[in-house]
Order: sequence, then structure tokens, then C-alpha cells
Amino acid sequence: MGQPRFADTTLHIGRLQRVLSPPIIPEVFLGDTRLVGRWRNEPFEYDLPPLKHHVLSAKYAGEGLSSLKIGRRIICAPSMAGTFTLAPRGHSGVWRAEGAVEVSNIFLGHERLLACADQVGNGRAPELLDRVNFSDPRMVTIMTWINEEVSSGGATSHLYIEQLLDLVCLQLIKAHSGTTMPVVLGTRGLAAWQVKPVADYMRDNLAKNIKLQELADVVSLSRFHFCTAF
Repeated sequence: MGQPRFADTTLHIGRLQRVLSPPIIPEVFLGDTRLVGRWRNEPFEYDLPPLKHHVLSAKYAGEGLSSLKIGRRIICAPSMAGTFTLAPRGHSGVWRAEGAVEVSNIFLGHERLLACADQVGNGRAPELLDRVNFSDPRMVTIMTWINEEVSSGGATSHLYIEQLLDLVCLQLIKAHSGTTMPVVLGTRGLAAWQVKPVADYMRDNLAKNIKLQELADVVSLSRFHFCTAF
């Protein structure tokens, strides 16, 4: 059997909103992950095909009901500020929103999620759940921080956003997977001998765009384990 075919995420999110393209951030993050800054979504009804990315949406303001119809199953919830919506990669269904909402988005690359699962979920691929205006304050907070960092454009923004995106992956595995996937993480932070070379590396390279993987390499840790400890 051939590989499943997935539709272009940016193209179909644009069609859903009848725009040429959502206001996607030019910078591409690890695992082909893309970000969309805060923008206004008008009411819509759209038969969304299986997309290439996991599409996450944090709501900052909204009204009316939103729903997802998959076969005979319907998920429906009010569009409230502080809620979270997830369209997992490869899932299809008819999405409908009665009112306008303000959101920010993450188009999360599947390879990035799998890399996180390899590190903390015993290597099993997580089966993510469809979520419609779901209450997850932790996820919404992380996505809000990402959106704020995108807007700030500071010297360390890329590094900070990469670390926050790792936390997004961890939260998806922990709270939005169809099978129980215990996240196995060390509870200790970096040792003193590890902190100094990392701090020195950051000080010596403040003028460049430091990657999270670079810091992890300094102390020979995986990116996800470094993120948790640091």
C-alpha cells in the first residue's frame, strides 16, 4: 500500500476562511512547524480534508457555536475565549462556526510530535483526539506565550518559541491522546556543571539566533530532555 496523501494545510485553512493565505509567520520551526499570529476568523462551514499538519487553535474572543461532523458523530461547543481546538493530522470532517472568533494557530509538523513521543512516550505514535473549543488552560497559556513572543520579535524569540513548542507536544501527548501515554521525564534540573557551559554558550552567541538543539548538544542531551531540565 502507498503512503496516505495529505492536503496542504495552509491552502485549506485559507479556503476555509476565504483568504489567499492565513497570516502565517515566515519563519519555519523544527519539524516543518509553522505559526499563525492572532487573526480574526469569520463564520464558516467547510469540509476539511486530511491535512499534512496537526492544526491547533487558541481562542482569545468568540461567539456562537462551533462543531465538527465526522460521519454520524458531531462534536459541538460554544466558541469561548480561553478554549482550544485541535484538528489532528490526517483527520477529515465538516467544520462549522456560527460566529466570528479571534485565534492564533500552530501548524504542528507530525515528525516533531513523533520525535517528542520517541523521547518521552516510549516511542509509541500518539493518536490525537479531535477537540472543539475544549477547556485546556495549560495549552491555551502556552499558545498565548508563543503568540506574544512572535509579536515581540526579540533576540531570543526563536529559542524561546522552540522550547514552548516542545511543551505543546508534551501537552498533546499527555492530555489529548486517545491512548494513555505516560510522560516519563526526569524530575531533576540541570546539574551545576551543565548550567555553566550552557550559560557561557548563550553569552558568547547572543548576537546569533541560538537553536535549542545547540544548547542541548553542549551537554549531550536530547532536545526534549534538555527542555524539561532547563
